[in-house]
Amino acid sequence: MKKGKVYWGVLYGGLALFVLVVISMMVCKLTSGRAASQVVVESAASAVVQRGRLCHGDADCRPALMFHGSVDADSMGRLKAELERSPGVQWVCLSSPGGQADAARAMEHYLRSKKLSTCVAARRMEPKEAGAPVQWLASECGSACSQVWLGGQQRLLALKGADVGFHRAFDGTADCCLVNNFLRASIERVREYGDGRKLGDADARSHLAAKASQCGPSEFYKLRAPEALRLGLVSADHATAGWDWRPDDVNAPYPSNPVGADCG
Repeated sequence: MKKGKVYWGVLYGGLALFVLVVISMMVCKLTSGRAASQVVVESAASAVVQRGRLCHGDADCRPALMFHGSVDADSMGRLKAELERSPGVQWVCLSSPGGQADAARAMEHYLRSKKLSTCVAARRMEPKEAGAPVQWLASECGSACSQVWLGGQQRLLALKGADVGFHRAFDGTADCCLVNNFLRASIERVREYGDGRKLGDADARSHLAAKASQCGPSEFYKLRAPEALRLGLVSADHATAGWDWRPDDVNAPYPSNPVGADCG
């Protein structure tokens, strides 16, 4: 009798362990799938698209939209609607901590199809009192937003008050991490389509992937103008000081979109 109880105890125990392992594998697979298709970022305000001008000093300005907030399923519709109301706009500036990779890919493809250009530049804050100095609010474009920036026919990254952040993504396990697939794909498309320039000796794809893979879970490798110029991602005249974005409505809110710590 005792042997029979031991037999059934072992059998039930083994069966329970098997079920537990199967459930754990299913949860891990689902977690890994989400990590591969969507970048997780800190919560951010819903996207807002504002009209304004991209300027290099007071004499050189051109119409530009500013997209700021999280990249999500509604972002494309908001951007397209504002572009339809703003004929002649060729520049879309960005200030975003990121969001959904699928939404970023859709925005990137849309910008490419329309041959629109992207920029990351600080917002100029007009003085509210006579004699007060002009101030600027820094702009950052990180995580999924970096893919949107790479989608521009031309790309601008201002020398001061602007950066583009790249980071690694996890595959669902604690000891294994992968650089975002969309980052590698986006850099490859920039090299493939290009805008008449070659990247030179540095391979931008490998370089950014290697840098991003060294970052911690909540850190970003922040690309700035001099390095973007060296990698051939921007032209010399689109990586200088003096660029800023100026809203048509000077009283429009401009929420901060911090990307995260810099691991560079």
